[in-house]
Amino acid sequence: MRRALVLFSVALSTVTAAAAESDHSRAMVRATPALVEISPQAAGARLVNLPSLEFPLQIGPRCGADARVESLVISVADTQKRFVGSDFADNAMLEATLQLPQHQIGPIAIEPFCAADSRDSDPDRSLNIRDAFSASISLRCSNDIGQTISFETLALEVRLLCKSGHEDEIDAAADLSDDSRDDGNDERQDGQAPSPASTRF
Repeated sequence: MRRALVLFSVALSTVTAAAAESDHSRAMVRATPALVEISPQAAGARLVNLPSLEFPLQIGPRCGADARVESLVISVADTQKRFVGSDFADNAMLEATLQLPQHQIGPIAIEPFCAADSRDSDPDRSLNIRDAFSASISLRCSNDIGQTISFETLALEVRLLCKSGHEDEIDAAADLSDDSRDDGNDERQDGQAPSPASTRF
């Protein structure tokens, strides 16, 4: 009897392993880093407040043999993006965007970067923050027998771009020019003629 139980256990383990190997359900989600441009930071700053983030996605879920996609859900904090099987009817990679609102994002810690007193004049300075956020992915597949759900975790990356001080000066000068132009328009609307330009003879 004991020998029979051992043989049954071995057979059951073999069947379970074969079933696991035949199930190749995968979410297959790729995320492009979210780009954020920041101004030079005060010396010693270690925390950065991020704006709303957008992560471009490429999604191509695959279910096991004789199974079809029922749904795919991507969740980050209180943000959830849901897709149904018909979204993947043509078997092509689906392009979408995951938007993470600012109120769900806390300050993010960084190493010294984009310091206001830095002598680096390269406007293309950048810093990649890997695993800045984690997305939970659930894939539901079904066939004639029933349904299966698989879970995966996707790391979301943020790329910080540092604005140079020169760019800030250009932006400030442009704002000042716009203000001056608006003031001139207001004077003309009030009926005050602009002072004549001096002429040399």
